[in-house]
Amino acid sequence: MGPHKLFDDEDEVGLFYEFVTNPPAGTVFSAESPHVSNRKIDNVRVVFDARSFAPMMGN
Repeated sequence: MGPHKLFDDEDEVGLFYEFVTNPPAGTVFSAESPHVSNRKIDNVRVVFDARSFAPMMGN
């Protein structure tokens, strides 16, 4: 599935999307914010609800 929302602010981009994994985590709503310097990505922040991965960790 494509991104839900994409926005940019000069050297930083924001992206909201569904990260699809194999069960048991399934589909996880995520946000990502890459930072660009000299036309290259130099830093990426990713945020997601880790509770979706709890079954894989035995919790």
